[in-house]
Amino acid sequence: MVARFIDGLIFGVVYWIIFRILTSIFQPSIADLLTNPTAGNVFLPGFLAAVIAWGAYAAYDYVLHSKDGQTIGKKAMKIQLVGVGGAKPDSSALMKRSGIFPGVLVLYGIPFLGTLAALFVIVLGIMLLVDKPLQQGLHDKVAGTLVVKAPR
Repeated sequence: MVARFIDGLIFGVVYWIIFRILTSIFQPSIADLLTNPTAGNVFLPGFLAAVIAWGAYAAYDYVLHSKDGQTIGKKAMKIQLVGVGGAKPDSSALMKRSGIFPGVLVLYGIPFLGTLAALFVIVLGIMLLVDKPLQQGLHDKVAGTLVVKAPR
C-alpha cells in the first residue's frame, strides 16, 4: 500500500498541475462574469485532468510493470509484481490489472461515478489487508498477479 501511495503522490501532483492549467484555460473572462456571475465550468477541467492524469497513471503502471515488475513506489519499497506462479506477468495480465486499478481512477471527475470509483479503491485497499495469505487485491486476483519482495 505504501508503494501505491508513493506512485499516487506522483500522479496526484501531475493531476494538480494539469487541473491548474485546464482551469486557467476554461476560466471565464471578466466580461463573462459581469454578465453572468455563475459563468464558468468547474466540471470540465477536473474531468479532463482526471482522464489525462489517471490515464497516464494506468499507462505508467502497465509500462513499468511490464519492464521489470516495479513502479517507482515498488522500487522504493523493494517489492515487485510477478505472476501467481512466480513468472513475469504477460501483457494481458498487466492490461487487466492496470484497467482495474488505476484505470478506474479516470472516473474521479464524474459526479456519482467518481464516488463509486473512490469506494471501489477503498474496497481494493481493504482486500489487500484482509486477503490471507497472498494479500491480493481484486486487480491482482483478476490478473493472476502477486506482489512479492524483490530479489536482492
